[in-house]
Amino acid sequence: MYLRDLAICASWHLPANERDEFRGLFDRTSHVVVESVLAWIPRRAVMLDNLAKLNVAVGDPKGFEVLYDKWQGVGTYYVEAFDFQAYASKSSTGRQSSVLELLGAGFSYVGGVSCSDISLCHKAIEKVRSFGLPLPALNSEAFWLSMPPYKRRSKSFRENIEFLVRHGS
Repeated sequence: MYLRDLAICASWHLPANERDEFRGLFDRTSHVVVESVLAWIPRRAVMLDNLAKLNVAVGDPKGFEVLYDKWQGVGTYYVEAFDFQAYASKSSTGRQSSVLELLGAGFSYVGGVSCSDISLCHKAIEKVRSFGLPLPALNSEAFWLSMPPYKRRSKSFRENIEFLVRHGS
């Protein structure tokens, strides 16, 4: 199975008050990075432990003896030591850099466990870094210019369809 999806989130094993306090900030600031990395990972090219999706969960896994769990094609890599306070105090560039490091750690750990080739995943992370941090907001013109050409074509196709629908043609 090829890797098709990627996510990063606060671990559900954190206490509810701590998880909810930082969830909004963490999700808002990490989503643009995850989408950018996923766009640069070639489709039907990365076989990472037979996963269709890799989740990177930050925070203590509480009671789990392993840092990586896999079930029905979805793997979760737990990052034990993560300081939400330090993350919240960083600039947007620092936050996005932290997310890239977390994704790189997840790819490296799962690739090491499964003896998978993760070079394309790390190249995708480097492509995102080379664009420059902080990344622009999702759906901005600058964001789409940072995407691979095939992603830009899909955006222009979607805009053409929306134009036709709005104008009744």
